[in-house]
Amino acid sequence: MSDRQRKRSQGFTLIELLIVTSILSMLMFVGTYSYSLFTGKWQEDIGQFALVNREASNFQRLDIILSNIMPFVVRKDDEQPGFFFIGGKESLFAITHDGLFSQASAEAFRLSAVKREDDKYALIYQAKPLHALTINTASQSIDFSDKITLFDGLDKIEFQYFGWTSFVERSGANTGKNASKPQWFTIFSGLDNQTFPEKLTLSLYREEKQIDFLIALDTDVARWLSPYFNEEAL
Repeated sequence: MSDRQRKRSQGFTLIELLIVTSILSMLMFVGTYSYSLFTGKWQEDIGQFALVNREASNFQRLDIILSNIMPFVVRKDDEQPGFFFIGGKESLFAITHDGLFSQASAEAFRLSAVKREDDKYALIYQAKPLHALTINTASQSIDFSDKITLFDGLDKIEFQYFGWTSFVERSGANTGKNASKPQWFTIFSGLDNQTFPEKLTLSLYREEKQIDFLIALDTDVARWLSPYFNEEAL
């Protein structure tokens, strides 16, 4: 064996070492890049799952809030009784047995659509537990102590209410004295109407998808108002 062949058999040449190093560097780069893509996708999937899970939970919470709205009678400024229920096209002001912040008592709440700078909407729930609040008249202001965003990035939020225009109209229909029927409204005041809606809908719109909550409410209005009318008759 020649000296040259003996030297080549003892190890790598510099060129061979550079080639191997380059290959290993490329493999490490590809591996690191692939790992970063994988972890990024994994984190994105986790974030998406957390968002879906949170929204699913909020759908259930919202349904409980609305399903447990209760008739709550207050005096108006003219001393006439009315219901603590102010429904607008993009907001609702009422009392619920099962709120989000108090397990000990019912909550006065405001559920409202708040428009963002990008023209998207957030559905905000604000509340005050009744054990920390005394509602004497309809005109008193309420300082909501708790607030939470239930949904964000919505294209539109819309409330509708099904009921009668007044307690007198409803009572007359029940006794057969007129042929009026309940109807859908975009604005419903339990104070002005002196009655409570029979049901309501809340529609949430996002990316051409629509989710509707259809809620049946307490329809026995006379049971709540009759003590006040009997009181006036005395």
